[in-house]
Amino acid sequence: MPQYRHDTDGHLDEDIFLAALAAHPNVGHLERTTPAEDELLGVDALVTMRGESAAVPIDFTTRGRGAHGGVTNLHDTLRRGIIPVVMEDVPTDLVPAEAYAAFAGWRAKGEEFLAAAAHCRNGHKDAITGRAQASH
Repeated sequence: MPQYRHDTDGHLDEDIFLAALAAHPNVGHLERTTPAEDELLGVDALVTMRGESAAVPIDFTTRGRGAHGGVTNLHDTLRRGIIPVVMEDVPTDLVPAEAYAAFAGWRAKGEEFLAAAAHCRNGHKDAITGRAQASH
């Protein structure tokens, strides 16, 4: 019996992705979380890019928007300040450039979402509904 629920999800794709991402020359450091941290925080790794000082928390998944509850899960991950990285098909010979492209694309989308959410919290119009948001 798995110690953590997350252990049953099959981590081969995650292992392949994180190994390929860590090997990319733009990645300065990739620190994997423990299974307990992953289960508690929903963070698979902290990724520090060369030339940057802050690590980016990521949650890798192969279950994207097309999966049941996928959009909700992606939004929940973003609301916690964690960048979801979705790659639905992970080849066993994934090259670092492909892993980095997925990471960079999802990081850009995540940062746009977080900026828009902060904009809304500051009393500006909701980017999706166009309604004014209350200032906190």
